[in-house]
Amino acid sequence: RQYTDTLSDVTTSLAKSLVPGESTSVSTGDVELVTEKQYTDSMKTTATTFKINSTDSSSSSNKPVPSFTVSPNVFNTSNFTGVEILTTEFYKMNVNIFSFAEKNTTSKSGPESEIVALSFKNDDGSEIKVNGSAPIEITIPMKEDTTSTIPTSSPTSAPTAPGGNAVNYTRQCRYFDESRNEWSNEGCTVKEVHSTRTVCTCTHLTAFSSADVDSSIEESSNGGSGGGSG
Repeated sequence: RQYTDTLSDVTTSLAKSLVPGESTSVSTGDVELVTEKQYTDSMKTTATTFKINSTDSSSSSNKPVPSFTVSPNVFNTSNFTGVEILTTEFYKMNVNIFSFAEKNTTSKSGPESEIVALSFKNDDGSEIKVNGSAPIEITIPMKEDTTSTIPTSSPTSAPTAPGGNAVNYTRQCRYFDESRNEWSNEGCTVKEVHSTRTVCTCTHLTAFSSADVDSSIEESSNGGSGGGSG
């Protein structure tokens, strides 16, 4: 929590020197932070995409770009009433600052993604909450190509055999639940699965990641029960 609070303080400081339409970025190698200030009028009529274009010259031009596409419905809620100028904080991490949460998560994970987060702030630095107003589409790059784990020809899961043992991995979208100090997939669904990225839809904003989860362990942790009728 201290790390994310520090990023928030940096955003508030950087935003003071920005005018609407301007952005600035800070990179430490493992973390990239983009702070932007915008007018909200166009956001209330057209879907808005926020993304980070890597400043790392060694990065491949084919590497997926993390992004959040936010519906106008989000900006037409009461939380944004009277908000004409918005500061956005968008960061991505290659280092997992929430690694302790893996110990609290039952599912065994295979290859994982970068961590991405987006938040909206008022001029005074206070956060504007977004929760349940409309689905938000999130593109999360994987840290490594996962073709051997989940081929793009199989949109949800595929068998692999690390160590000679067949395992059925399923891609999962998840967010960091601060109240429980663990990753959770509640309120998030997988829209698209690719070897280098995952497209998720979630109904709130916080820190997100995706991982290839051992389906057998996931089902065991849920008591072996399947989904509902439909």
